Amino acid sequence: MDTVEAIRTLIAVVEHGSFSAAGRRIRVNRSVVSRSIEALEASIGVRLVNRTTRSLSLTEAGRIYYEGAKKILSELDQLKDSVVETKTRLKGSMRVSAPVHFGEWQLLPIVQEFLKRHPGINMRLELNNEHVDIIDGRYDLVVRTAPLLEDSSFVARRISMNSFVPCASPAYCERYGQPKTPDELSKHFCIASIGHSGSKNWVFSGPDQVLVSVPITPRLTLNAGSAQIRAVKEGMGIALLPEYVAKAGVSSGELVSLLEDFEHQNYPIFAIYPHKDMLPIRTRKFLDVLSEALR
Repeated sequence: MDTVEAIRTLIAVVEHGSFSAAGRRIRVNRSVVSRSIEALEASIGVRLVNRTTRSLSLTEAGRIYYEGAKKILSELDQLKDSVVETKTRLKGSMRVSAPVHFGEWQLLPIVQEFLKRHPGINMRLELNNEHVDIIDGRYDLVVRTAPLLEDSSFVARRISMNSFVPCASPAYCERYGQPKTPDELSKHFCIASIGHSGSKNWVFSGPDQVLVSVPITPRLTLNAGSAQIRAVKEGMGIALLPEYVAKAGVSSGELVSLLEDFEHQNYPIFAIYPHKDMLPIRTRKFLDVLSEALR
């Protein structure tokens, strides 16, 4: 029996709640998981997991063993990563998911610099605004805004704030006029982003700091950031664009910033990852670079 692998299997069982889920996570059959746990229990002479037809739970001995073993494995992984880094610098593969606008405008330049600095790393960067399963998707890091951050046992680290600005093209404003209050948005054509928190309601605060939630029925809904920006510039309607996108468009004369007496609700941006103690060194380094660049 490989004790280290058996311990990793135990950790997967505890964190995923069943032999089947643990097997999917570590890519082995349920029977292999069961035999591994049985062999681990036999080797130490103590039952670690209570099994019923409907659920699993740790025994008191299992809880103590799990907590201690997890810490030891974390130290072993960090030691291995440190040795590898000392010998060949950072290496390995990473899988990252991020919102579309953020990924295209802010994250990609950071990724470019990170990969240039660490040629031993390969990264798969997926840009979408929808919920992703961190575990089943085998993501090292997922970037999301607060409204899309569900309660979970994952670790979430705030890396920036996401500010949005309602914008339209000069041609649209000339043809349809500019809304003077958020309520007037209901009379305009709006463009939304699939999976974005503002796809149904846009929330503003005015000079009196009172929140106003405006129901939106988008004329056009898109799942690509570049397509949304193009649609706005082509005069198809009003969209909530990230501040860094809006500034560039306003400066070039392609966009007009609207409702300047009102502020759209801002959201923190979080980097979410599965484990704090067992985070690979390459992921920790990238997270540090990301936080520093967005400060």
